[in-house]
Amino acid sequence: MKVYLVGGAVRDQILGLPISDRDWLVVGSDPIEMIRLGFQQVGRDFPVFLHPITKEEYSLARIDRKIGFGYTGFQSFSSPSVTVEEDLSRRDLTINAIAKTTEGRIIDPFSGIQDINNRLLKHVSKSFLEDPIRILRTARLYAKLSKYQFTIFHETWKMIKEMATQEETKTISNERIWTETKKALSTSSPHMYFKMLFQCGSLSTFFPELQFLLTQCQKKCSNIPLINRRRYIFHVLKKSALLTERIDVRFASLCSNFTIFFCNEPIQEKKIGHSIRMIENLCNRIRVPNKTKRLSVVLAKVHLFVQKIEKIKSNVIMYIFNQLDVWRKPKNLDHLITVCKSHYLVKNGLEVECSYPKGELLRKIFKSVISKNFSNIEFKKMKKEEIRKKILTDRLKKIEEVIS
Repeated sequence: MKVYLVGGAVRDQILGLPISDRDWLVVGSDPIEMIRLGFQQVGRDFPVFLHPITKEEYSLARIDRKIGFGYTGFQSFSSPSVTVEEDLSRRDLTINAIAKTTEGRIIDPFSGIQDINNRLLKHVSKSFLEDPIRILRTARLYAKLSKYQFTIFHETWKMIKEMATQEETKTISNERIWTETKKALSTSSPHMYFKMLFQCGSLSTFFPELQFLLTQCQKKCSNIPLINRRRYIFHVLKKSALLTERIDVRFASLCSNFTIFFCNEPIQEKKIGHSIRMIENLCNRIRVPNKTKRLSVVLAKVHLFVQKIEKIKSNVIMYIFNQLDVWRKPKNLDHLITVCKSHYLVKNGLEVECSYPKGELLRKIFKSVISKNFSNIEFKKMKKEEIRKKILTDRLKKIEEVIS
């Protein structure tokens, strides 16, 4: 039995990047021996085992054959006779098809190290075309490595564009789309994930709402030309990724573009409602977690008001605070300011180090409002409705003191 470190861990090690997960390949063994050695089998479709101590994944070497339609239409064959080279041949990109022995020897049958040095994302073989999930995986890796000047090999790009037109692409489950998207959102350049999907023609399949936003929404009404609008949308996500590592806030910044381009001056509740439905449809379809969906919806609802905070009235600022539920979730205010600042930086061509006066004003207002202490003695003889009105009145006064 031989054990190899494989995949992203070897790739990132060569690039000098931190390694988050290590995957291991086992050659010359079978499930019976693995279980006897104390490993726990977890894969139903594939022979995958958890190490008894480290809990890292160990996979038996296997060969995949395409036997059906869609990304699940594969049959896996595993036996002690499958070689490390055969297992590596089924992988998507050459930079992921590298193995390393426990002694440190590199096995690189598809010149993955050369492609790392040349900063290329290149397919291992023509079988790349057989699995449409590779569109999302390549886009995710592109988002991770584009900051290191990686590009997609021209023949690989042709394959991706061809796959984008095929019906098989529509068989990818919504849960898997969100899984890949969530990973892409955690990279240093999440905007490149969506940009690649748009350029290859698959965004309309995976994210039809975003496709509409980039190509159709408010063609006549928006004061931002179509090409500039695409740049704007991608750059808002880019800026937010520089301001926060939180996946939910990054996703919310992307979704906030719906209200930017659906709602012209003055801000109309009807148009905001339509934007929110688009966001909800997107989130519901790809199974975005409820917490992330709620944050995206509420930030999309209120961020436009912050852009004109110097002009809005105290009751609108109170509406923003209530929508955010800042009384119980004060961090939501920080998330709102992050999204608003992302738009501010893109609109004005500024870097993330720049201050954001509107955000600072909003924080100042909030600090003033929560500085008011309400004692139980004040409310002792008051009814619930009277207490609610008293709190609202006092909070509005505090807001007026700051903005007047």
